[in-house]
This record gives sequence, C-alpha cells and structure tokens, in this order.
Amino acid sequence: MSKKKPSKGNKANVSTPSKALEKNQELVEKDFSDSSDGLIRKIFWGSFVVIALVTIILSQGSGLNADEYWQDMYAERYMKWYETMGSDTSAFHHPKGPVQHYGALFELIAGYNNKILGNDTYAPGYYNVRHFWVAIFGVLAMLMTGLFTKTMGGWRAGLLALWFLFLSPRFLGHSLMNPKDIPFAAGYAMTLYFLAITLQTMPKPKWKTLLGLAGGIAIGVGVRPGGLLFAAIAGMFIGIEYLMSYGVGALANTRMLGKYVLYGLGTIIVGIFLGFVFWPYALVDPFNHVPESFKAVSDFAVNIRMIFNGAYVFSQDIPPTYTSVWMLKTLPLFSLLGLVGFIAFARGIFNRYPPLLVWSAVFSFVFPILFVVIQKSPMYDGWRHMIFPYIALVSMVALAWDYLYVKFQEKKTILYVLAGVLGLTALEAAVFIVRNPYIPYVYFNPLAGGVKGAYGDMEVDYWGVSARQAVDWIEDQGIISENMTDTVVIGSDFNYAIERYIKGRYGDRVSIRYVKYRQRYDIDWDYGIFGTRFLDPEMLTTGHWPTNRAIHTIDVNGVPVMAVYKDLDNFCYESKQALNKNDSDKTIEFADKELAVNPLNEIAMINAANAYLNKSQPEDAAKYIRMYDELVPNNYLTYNLYGSYFMQKNDVNQALQSFYKAIEFLPDNSVAYYYIGYINMVQKNYGEALENAKKSFEVQPKFKQGYLLAAQILDAMGDTNLANQYRQAAATL
Repeated sequence: MSKKKPSKGNKANVSTPSKALEKNQELVEKDFSDSSDGLIRKIFWGSFVVIALVTIILSQGSGLNADEYWQDMYAERYMKWYETMGSDTSAFHHPKGPVQHYGALFELIAGYNNKILGNDTYAPGYYNVRHFWVAIFGVLAMLMTGLFTKTMGGWRAGLLALWFLFLSPRFLGHSLMNPKDIPFAAGYAMTLYFLAITLQTMPKPKWKTLLGLAGGIAIGVGVRPGGLLFAAIAGMFIGIEYLMSYGVGALANTRMLGKYVLYGLGTIIVGIFLGFVFWPYALVDPFNHVPESFKAVSDFAVNIRMIFNGAYVFSQDIPPTYTSVWMLKTLPLFSLLGLVGFIAFARGIFNRYPPLLVWSAVFSFVFPILFVVIQKSPMYDGWRHMIFPYIALVSMVALAWDYLYVKFQEKKTILYVLAGVLGLTALEAAVFIVRNPYIPYVYFNPLAGGVKGAYGDMEVDYWGVSARQAVDWIEDQGIISENMTDTVVIGSDFNYAIERYIKGRYGDRVSIRYVKYRQRYDIDWDYGIFGTRFLDPEMLTTGHWPTNRAIHTIDVNGVPVMAVYKDLDNFCYESKQALNKNDSDKTIEFADKELAVNPLNEIAMINAANAYLNKSQPEDAAKYIRMYDELVPNNYLTYNLYGSYFMQKNDVNQALQSFYKAIEFLPDNSVAYYYIGYINMVQKNYGEALENAKKSFEVQPKFKQGYLLAAQILDAMGDTNLANQYRQAAATL
C-alpha cells in the first residue's frame, strides 16, 4: 500500500490519492475556457496556415548564410557514413572544422531530399530545398510555442505567442535560412509543449504525449550537443512535479515512483537515443564522444572579430552583457514591454496561470543564457545561438499581455491604451518585415535607433545573406547573361554563396574569386560584391563605406549592407602589384592616381605609406598614414604603420608603444609581434625577442618572416640547430 501525505489535523493521517492528483492539476493546469474559445481556436489555426505559407514563400527568396560552405560538405559526408554503415568516417575529419560534434538531423533530411531530386550544390533548387526545410522547422517552432502557451493560458494567450514569434524579425529571418539554430529551437519548443502535457497527465500520460516529448528531445540532440539540456529540463520538472504533488514522503512509494521513472526517465532515454541515431559521432562511442563534443562546443575555439557597442571585440573575450545587450537592441518592443509586464505583475501571473508550467517557461528562458555567461562560452553573430530560449520568453510575454487584458478588461481606457501600444509595436516589426522580406534577421528595434542607429555600433548583415540580392541586380543589369562571350571576374568575401547563385547557370563565363574587402585589390576583378562584415566601425559611422567605386548598394531601411563595386581603371590593383615587386615609385604613382578619383580608398593610402617607408622616407609616408588615420581612426593598421615610421625615426620607445597599441586592436597581429621581437633582438633582449617572434607565427602559422626572425635570434643565442629547424619550417611556406 502506498504512503499518503499527512493532513493538518493528524500528522499520522494521509491524504487520499485523489487529493494529491487534484493538487497536481492546480500546479499544472487551470481552466480558462469561455464562450469565445471556439472562435479564437479557429483564428489560431487559420493564422498558423497563413504564417506557414508566408514563411515558406519567403524562404525561397532568402540568400545563403555564410556557414553553408562547410555544412554542405558536412551533409555529403554524413550521408556517406549512413550509406556505408559507418565505414566511411570522413565526416569525423572535416577540413573546415570539427563538425562531428554536431548532429546531422537537418543535413540528412535536406540532403536526401536534394539527392532524390538530383540537385547538387550548384543546382538552383539545392538551397531552395534546404531553406524550405529550415522554414518547416521554423513554422514547427512557432506552432509548438503557440500550443505551449495555450496549455498555460488558453487559446488567446496561445494566439498571441504564435503571432509574437512570427513578428519577431530576427526569429523569422533565421527561419528562412538558418539550418542549425532554427531546428534546435523547434526541438526546444516541442519539448516544452509536450513536457507541459506530460506534467498535466502524469501519472497516466498518453503514449502520443510521450512520443512528442521524446521527439522534441531527439530533434535537439540530433542537431547539437546542447539538446541534452532539453532532457535535463524535462527530467527536472517531472521530478519537481512529483515532489510537489505527493511530497518527499512519496519517494518511498515505489509504485507511483516507478510510474514516474518509467514514463519520465524512460521517455527521456528514448529521446536521447533517437537523437544519437542522427548524431553518428555520439552513436559510435557515446560515453567518450558526448562529453568531448559538449566541451568542444562550449569552448568553441574559433576567435571571431566583430563589432559590438561601436568597437571590435573577439568572440572569446565577449563581455557578460553581450547577449542581453543584443536582445535589448533587437527584440521587438512588444517582447521587451511584455517582459517588463511579466516582471511587474509576476505575482498575479503565477496566481492566474499554472505556476509549475510558468516556472518551466521562466527557467527555460533564463537558465541557458546564465549558463553561457557563467561558462564564459564564446558567442558571436548576435544572439542566434540563444534563439532557442527566446521560445520560452515569447510564452512569458504572451502570458503577460494576456494577463493585462484580463486585469484591465473592465477599465476600457487602460485596455484601449494597452491595445494601442501592442498594435503599434507589432506594426513597427511587421513593417520592417514587409520592407525587408528576405533579410529580416538584420532588424534593430527603435531603442537601438533602428538599423540606421545600429550601423557601425553592431554587426548588421553578418552572414552576407543580401549577397543574393546583389547578384540579382547584376543579372538584371545584364552585366552577366546567357549571351555574354567574355569572362566576367567577380571578387567577393562571400564567394561560396555567389558561386552557388551563378556557376550553375553561367559556368566558366563567370569567374568567382575570393578576396577580403581589406585586400580587395590584391587580385584583379571586374566587379566586386562586398558586405559590412569585418569592416571597421568607424568606416560605417563616418559614411566612408562604400566608396565611390560602388555602383549599387543593397539597403535596409536606407542603410547599405552590401555593395557592388566596379574596378574601372585598375589603379589600386596596379599599385598593389608594384608594391609586391618592391617598385616603390610605381606604387606611389598608381596610388596617387587612385586617390585622385577615389579619395576614400584606404588601400591606396596604405600602399603609398608602405612604399615611402620602403624608400626610407618616413616624413612622406606620414602624410598617407595621417590620411588613413583620419579615415579609419583607432585601427591596428594605423599603429602598425606608425610603429614602422617611428622605427625609421629611431624613436624605439614610440615604435614599441605603437606596436603594442596595434595588438590591443588586433590580438593576432603577426606584424606587430614581429617588429617588437626585432626591436628586442636589436636591444639584445633575446629571451623576449624569441617569445615575440614565436607569437608572430603562433597567431598566423604561415607568417614566414616570424620563423626567419626566430632563427636569427637563435643564432645570436648560439642555438644553431634549432635556428636551422625554423629556417627549414620557413622554407616550406
């Protein structure tokens, strides 16, 4: 016989099982049904159909995100792993990075869909298929969020949540082209919804409910290791519900506890296993590979430079406020106001709605963000890695707005004001989506001053999605066409995406060449397509980008995020080629010609400055260094050049200060470390000299001069054997 809970009158007495179950229901379920439910339910499902169609249609016009270049190979290799029954392990050794730490669920769905249709990566339909499936997962996330909220607060709250998520431009934008974060968020939403139903129906949940819960966990684990968090949240709240419903004493009730273990823990284990089925690296050795992958993803090794609050930061050195600041500037105002309302009326919300379910939403929003802050996990590209907890926030926000409606429904003036505020803030987000239907992920709210106010303050089109629109414009202008006979060369730092847009139709008649914007004249091209990614914030805030070499821009609310350049006369390219050949006079000649027609060309300034330094004419070089400093202040290149200038002026202390300042702006500045090491060597401070020489090629392994400097220092230290090893290493570069 099971133990029962003591009553107030007699501690030896116990409550009946029916009372315990009743208390359970008060924790996880309340009745909000009224006469309008039928109508609102119809509106909910009608809205869902409209939202689904719009999202799928928009996905077909979206461009590629910049990470597709390695995800394509990832998909192909994982398909081979399954087709060879695990004998082909090339997916575990991806040349672009350790992608084995991620699940392949999405890649397998989209990959086999494309294989059935006969699409390769150059086929026009290849990315349409991928984006279709991203949209399906995005729509699934919206639906599950609406249903999760409906489970807590009724159909009206669920309807609000459905529209709130759709009208969140960042979420919608990623639902058009993000094959990692959106499926992951869909799994999270699915887990939360079916967890809520499980809590309501324990200890006798329906098998469909448990299957849904296992499915949500499986999607999460099948996308990335963090999906194990879904399992942990489910297990934690099932345990909490058991203890709150039956008391600590019920732990001795083996029959009831057994049901919770069977339905709760059993479902979680099934979900994890199903996730492993789509994650080969975990499947082959779960006990070793899962912890390894979790650590690898948490301590992401890549150190990406990005604009944050008007300055450069690196992804491994972000401040604790990184995610919260991004959210503050990019969440639609109805979400921010709803969060304020939730906090202000928290007591009433917890009293009106099922408290344990509300806590599940709060925890599911707060914990992941706190976790990455406490872990100091590298973050980049805004809050896209934190899209999944936004699911829970939207539910909280919808409950807050629903609660305000109920609280003030008898006070018509207040109710009309609230409706007006909600309507206007939703309209602001909707207008942005309508104006920028294929790249709504670049949205900034009015608190940030919109995209215009955030320009140069935060990253905008960091994934280069608008490159597709640039290619469309080039085609519309007839610059590339089916009838062209000459080869058109296009240079871009988004070359992979542009190749996929063009090569399948034009073949060798269009040549796509990779080049960074900062080195855009290192190669010869006819047209260039360049975005704002990796540009200095000062170039954006001062209006110095794009230069007058741009013939077209892709704008978001009047702000350029992608530019099409045309190289009319090759002056800057010729200047760079002359500099590479140590022909200083020609370098200066062509640089001056370029600056005469394009006075904002920073590369021409750098070329001329370096040429005069090569001629040991520091004062002439200083003229161009100052020009560059005025154009792009507080930049590592400026301090590199000033360091060389002061070296030629024999001002060693100023030179060292300049190079150290350059490293502050660019920690992997191999040139600065090289010259610091050189100065140390001249000062016969060989230990420090060798340390800095090594740093120069540790941050840039192909920096040949660093190896040669280390060899020179070792010769001076009398270690010729090691010196020769460094020379041999340099000879291989």
